[in-house]
Amino acid sequence: MRLNQDHKRLSDDRCTGFFFLKQLNPLSSIRGKIVFILMFPVLTARAVGYLTDKSFGEVSASVGDMIDQDLPQVTVSQNLIQAIKDAKDAMMHISIAETTVELASASAQAKQAATSLSIAVEPLPEDRLVAIHDDTTQVIDQLLIALAARESAFETSNQVMAMVADLQNVGT
Repeated sequence: MRLNQDHKRLSDDRCTGFFFLKQLNPLSSIRGKIVFILMFPVLTARAVGYLTDKSFGEVSASVGDMIDQDLPQVTVSQNLIQAIKDAKDAMMHISIAETTVELASASAQAKQAATSLSIAVEPLPEDRLVAIHDDTTQVIDQLLIALAARESAFETSNQVMAMVADLQNVGT
């Protein structure tokens, strides 16, 4: 009895269209399987290409944002670091100058460093400019004070040398 019911259900399925849908299954034939095997790598490559394009698009957008927003700040920071380095070098040259010629060269370097430091802080945002203004002014003032002190030391040394020479001439 059960067998008859199963056979009847199978014949009912053929009549209702289930059998027809089973015949339309594209993977039920050899041709369908071959087409699927050939199309699967193409579809996979296309999906990978799409995802790669989207990824590169996002990376390109991120790099564009970085160039527009971060690169100017990096340039300003680099210019400020270079100006501070120049000021440090000028202070060192002022300190180690042994002749008036070396001091004149160090003086020119100090004035250039003061100018470059003033220029380097100009593009900073207003809140940072206010915070760094006092420090910048102090560095420039210290450069000029050190330069004036060394010039005074050379003048005093020259005056002492001239007095000693005068004393030696008087004694002879």
